[in-house]
Amino acid sequence: MRQILPVIITSAFFLSSFTTRTSDSETAKIQALYKAYETAVDKKDTKAILSMLSTSSKQYFDKVLLLAKKAKKTEVMQLPLSDKVAVLTLRHTTTDQELLAMNAQSFMMQSMDKGLKKNINTQNTLGPITIKGNTATAPLVVNGKPSPVAMTFVKEGTAWKYDYT
Repeated sequence: MRQILPVIITSAFFLSSFTTRTSDSETAKIQALYKAYETAVDKKDTKAILSMLSTSSKQYFDKVLLLAKKAKKTEVMQLPLSDKVAVLTLRHTTTDQELLAMNAQSFMMQSMDKGLKKNINTQNTLGPITIKGNTATAPLVVNGKPSPVAMTFVKEGTAWKYDYT
């Protein structure tokens, strides 16, 4: 038994250091994704932004766009508040022709033109990142102060993606 105990302790230490390195590596990937996302927003690079969004985020934006194009008033009024605001904002900031011609990329561009812009006087970073399985969350830090906004990321395959949903 005395001979097995050092092996168990050494194994536990090795495994815990491996887990920490993996977590640090994943945290670094999420930080890099967030910096790339901020840069893409600053440059209004819709293709880059779309490539960084999770599949569920893209599906959400497709759903909102479809609702803005086709949903009747009664259906819109039954939507959750955030969806209702998104649909009504789209309807009131575009012409019918623009709305019908919109796709995911033009929807993202419209969003950036109407508000998905970072205030140039702010310095946004991520607070401590918590990873649980394939999901990570981090508070948004604005000008060095924690904000009530939490950023969510999901791992799709080997890549982390920003999850708006």
